[in-house]
Amino acid sequence: MPYAVWDGALAEMPLFIPPEETIERFENECAPLVELVRDQLFQSTKLQTLRDALLPDLVSGRIRVLAEEGAA
Repeated sequence: MPYAVWDGALAEMPLFIPPEETIERFENECAPLVELVRDQLFQSTKLQTLRDALLPDLVSGRIRVLAEEGAA
């Protein structure tokens, strides 16, 4: 299996660090997206927990779900 030997080559590579103003603008633009992802992850986790709690009772017939009229 091929592998790379770096021997400090990575330390010699130039690294661009943007100005503080650019970093702040990026953070301000991304903050709503990060919050949305966090909220949806929380909601998904809650739904998984609810599903895992209800599914065995639904499959066994211990609880039933009544379908609304017109529901497919």
